[in-house]
Amino acid sequence: MESEDRHGGKRLVSTIDAKAQDVAAAVFWLRCQTLRPGERFSVPVFTGKKSWRLGADVVGVATLETPLGAFPCVHLKLRTSFEGNLTSLSDLDAWFSADARHLPVRLDASLLLGRLQAELIRVEE
Repeated sequence: MESEDRHGGKRLVSTIDAKAQDVAAAVFWLRCQTLRPGERFSVPVFTGKKSWRLGADVVGVATLETPLGAFPCVHLKLRTSFEGNLTSLSDLDAWFSADARHLPVRLDASLLLGRLQAELIRVEE
């Protein structure tokens, strides 16, 4: 809800879930879960103007070939509510390493602005 302050400026007032996180924290939270096929997750997200829920379904496991070699991975379908050019045309496909670190290995998304693909190319420890 927008309102006007006493100086004539506008301010945005939102009701935010007490457990809401930004997108990066929500993905980190998801990575910290036990990701087994069939599991479903949902976490509240606040992006500065809008609250929504990041939904995730663990759909399976696969070994992905990357520039770093083969990685056993957990495959997730993510549901987002981004707006504008980042509007998803379908669920996002995300693959996290199947080890305890759950490193993001690959992301594939069809967005309003086009297709987005990201892949792990380096790990520094």
